[in-house]
Amino acid sequence: MNVNNMKQVGRSLYLLGKHKTALDVFEEAEQLNAEDREIWHNKGMCYLYLKQYDKSLECFELANSIQRNELTYTQMGRVFRLTGKDDEALNVYMEALELCPENPELLTTVGLLFLKLGNNTKAFEFLGNSLTYDPKSAKTILAAGSIIQDNQVNWLYIFNCPILIYVLIIV
Repeated sequence: MNVNNMKQVGRSLYLLGKHKTALDVFEEAEQLNAEDREIWHNKGMCYLYLKQYDKSLECFELANSIQRNELTYTQMGRVFRLTGKDDEALNVYMEALELCPENPELLTTVGLLFLKLGNNTKAFEFLGNSLTYDPKSAKTILAAGSIIQDNQVNWLYIFNCPILIYVLIIV
């Protein structure tokens, strides 16, 4: 069996919830091509669902060392958040934003993390940037609205951000 077929079988097993069996297939595929980013990313996903977070992070880091990828960074951030390491998650998400600075979901995630960490000004900045790219995102609008409602935002920033004014008028 070639590497591509093995990766497909592994992905199918993963989607069926057979994470340990999928991991075995990905490890076999790794023997054929250890420099395949997808194999390492998929192994990381299997370890994530098996709640082996350290191994998951190792695989994601190896995947990104081969080729940086937004999805891999997102999953690394997810692992850090699951393990209560929000500061490390924030660092990973910020690195991901270097690859894709216009990703509204990622901008919202960073904004929500800043909000959780108590930095409302930074949170509002990232949420506002997210709304620039996706002005109808309910999750982002609610988060930005909660900051405004708490009056913990610099009102001058709101009036310098046309998309937020638009959202506030529509909502």
